[in-house]
Amino acid sequence: MHQLILTGFLGKDAQVRDAQGAKAIGFSVAVNETFKKAGEKVEQTTWYDCTIWRKEGQTGIAEYLKEGQQVMIQGRPKPGGYKNAQGEFVPTIEVRVTSIELLGRKAGTKAETEKAGAFTEDDDNDLPF
Repeated sequence: MHQLILTGFLGKDAQVRDAQGAKAIGFSVAVNETFKKAGEKVEQTTWYDCTIWRKEGQTGIAEYLKEGQQVMIQGRPKPGGYKNAQGEFVPTIEVRVTSIELLGRKAGTKAETEKAGAFTEDDDNDLPF
């Protein structure tokens, strides 16, 4: 089994939707990487589409997954993709999240050092504290 561990920032607030008789909490995570190429500093952002699958009534973690929130996630990666408006294939990486830890807020947002807690796939109650 493949496992992926990422630390990044949420691109927008999480959305809860009905899917296959369960609840899916969907959000995207931006992971920034900085490196030098030909002596120039280059910053590259990779986006990951993430899903937490929960039972009915166990979606409380979604209210803490807000735009700018820094998270560390662990999950199973699944390659995917879509065709853009120009008809080109754009590869994506989807992640089925098995655990998530709320680390803080992006610099410049309120409560930037706030720690709200963690969730794992096996938790009966997904409140992060």
